[in-house]
Amino acid sequence: MFWMNVPAALLVIVGVLLVVPESKALHVGRFDFVGTILSLLGIVILVWTIIDAPHRGWVSPFSITGYLSATVLLAAFVAWELRTDAPILNMNLFRIRRFSFPALAIAVSYFSMFGFLFLITQYFQGVREYSPLEFGIHSLPFAAAVAVGAPVATLAAQKLGTTAVMVFGLLVLSGGMFLAGQTTVETPYLGPVVISMVLMGLGLAIVQGPATDSIMSSVPLDEAGAGSAVNDTTRELGGTLGVAVIGSIVASYYTSKVAPIVDAIPDAVMSAQEKGFARESVLSVIEIRSRDISPLFEQQKDSLIYTMKTACLEGFAIASYFTVGAALITALLVALLLPWKPVTEGSILGSLATKTPK
Repeated sequence: MFWMNVPAALLVIVGVLLVVPESKALHVGRFDFVGTILSLLGIVILVWTIIDAPHRGWVSPFSITGYLSATVLLAAFVAWELRTDAPILNMNLFRIRRFSFPALAIAVSYFSMFGFLFLITQYFQGVREYSPLEFGIHSLPFAAAVAVGAPVATLAAQKLGTTAVMVFGLLVLSGGMFLAGQTTVETPYLGPVVISMVLMGLGLAIVQGPATDSIMSSVPLDEAGAGSAVNDTTRELGGTLGVAVIGSIVASYYTSKVAPIVDAIPDAVMSAQEKGFARESVLSVIEIRSRDISPLFEQQKDSLIYTMKTACLEGFAIASYFTVGAALITALLVALLLPWKPVTEGSILGSLATKTPK
């Protein structure tokens, strides 16, 4: 099935070579080895610390050391980029509001999306006990919403401006995530679950197109590569942090609720390895349900499964509120700090002309 992507990729490569004009930076310096190492170490340590926090404790010495180390490394990265002659990332670009705030909007939208996708995987396969195929089929509304929302957002941005569309998209994301957080074990698929997926897909599609357009149109022509790199990096970083932060919040709550019940189960009924898996993830529900155990413990097994599902969704609700807050704050920043007037092609070209060094 994965080979189906090869012909499409080849067609795109040929199309790019034939249609897209060449562009190069006017000033190309040496490779920024120091900046690359500092950014890599800072991001890796930050993500690793967040993922490991549910096991070691959010304010344990290990976690605090990780937060401080990541902060120092990333601060050193910014300081180095500001003083080096050939930065891997031109930090001065972030002084352009039409560059920095759309980049933030993209990061937060992908933070929300990847966190949401991580959580609905737990929901469909752990709480609803769907097979991977059933999960794929039931998640199609999300993909369909993205496909529908993207072209509509592009047309709306031409009429209303990128700021208005980005704010609306972030509000739609907030609504979708809030609704997803209200899901319970008894919530039907046709209703809040589908609506939340549609809203999340629409919100993502509405934000990313206009935000990308704003980023790319706000940088000088010789910095187009840097603009594109930031556009992509914000997606990757936002998605990575989304899975790490939201997944860790859910894992912390889930383990705190499930671990005492699992530990009380006799070893003859559940092995140490099975207990460990049950403490870590609701995905172990299917395996626990399929096991043959003594009728004496059948009721205890059903109680454990229900507790695991409930704890997962309660953790989901806490994580969703965190995400809603991030999206709403970003929407407020975009609304207050970016101009609402639509940017015309002439104004874009004029702006670029003044920014491009001669």
